[in-house]
Amino acid sequence: MVGYWSSRAPSGADVAGSGAGFPSVIRAGQAITATRGDPSWIRVPVQEMLSQRLGRSIVVLNDFDAAGVAEIAYGAGKGQDGVVLLLDLGTGIGSALFSNGQLVPNLQLGHIEFHGRHAETCRPRPALDARSAGRNGAASSMSFSPGTRNTSGRT
Repeated sequence: MVGYWSSRAPSGADVAGSGAGFPSVIRAGQAITATRGDPSWIRVPVQEMLSQRLGRSIVVLNDFDAAGVAEIAYGAGKGQDGVVLLLDLGTGIGSALFSNGQLVPNLQLGHIEFHGRHAETCRPRPALDARSAGRNGAASSMSFSPGTRNTSGRT
């Protein structure tokens, strides 16, 4: 990827900024998850790595957050006040949420529980380790069903 973009950068071009979408929860430029990718990317400082390799400052964010930013800047979300939710139903469920034009990063709606299964893959939820578990080892998730009330005990 770096080689591809490095070879296509215009010589002497004045680039105002660069950004990249990455298929992970991104915090402070670092990959936090690897839902569909290689787990060796977890905790990799993606933003720093790409900035060094490309020789310029770059911002890295979740891939669908990046799509949402483009939609808010240039698409149907442009100039919309209040809450804007973008969903992409394809090989997974991509989601981006904006409140008054501000991104709520790493929403990841495809990773919620639905009828005891992972909403995006329809497979049973994987076992949790102690780092990802909530109080008493319970997962921090909500279950819901269309047309029924919230049964999670939370509002």
